[in-house]
Amino acid sequence: MFCAGFLTEQKGCGFAISSFAKSGLATKGYKLKIIGEAHPKYRSLLNQIVENAGISNAVEFLGRSDKVKEYMSRATAFLMCSENEGLGRVSVEAMFYGCLVLGRNSGGTKDFVFDSKTGLLFNDIEECAAAMQKATETDHQDIIQDAQQFAQQNFSIEKYGGK
Repeated sequence: MFCAGFLTEQKGCGFAISSFAKSGLATKGYKLKIIGEAHPKYRSLLNQIVENAGISNAVEFLGRSDKVKEYMSRATAFLMCSENEGLGRVSVEAMFYGCLVLGRNSGGTKDFVFDSKTGLLFNDIEECAAAMQKATETDHQDIIQDAQQFAQQNFSIEKYGGK
């Protein structure tokens, strides 16, 4: 599983960690990799959530990185946990790179991540954990291909620039 961006409560980083813990995927060898920087106080809070959940060995804070495409292309899924995300540029990038998007059913995310068509949607921590489990249990190449096609048709430089 993978998250990227500036780490804030509004972006749902704590939500992602809690959902990952609830999913039980850490016991199956999965890792939650988080790219981005956080204010030291918030990073301390995130570390506490990880420790309290007992998943310290399964969560990696990677900091700032210019290898986002590389991480997305190898990830089982990308998490968009923000409640009020606008367009969600990082989710669109994940679609372009062939990474399954698990997105919160809110904000701009619900306008282009269509459940079981261009990604998997969730409303709360339990549904997010279930979406993570589903991402690991089933081949989602059909959804990934549909998402790539949707992204190319709607968010390519030519298409999006023209709009």
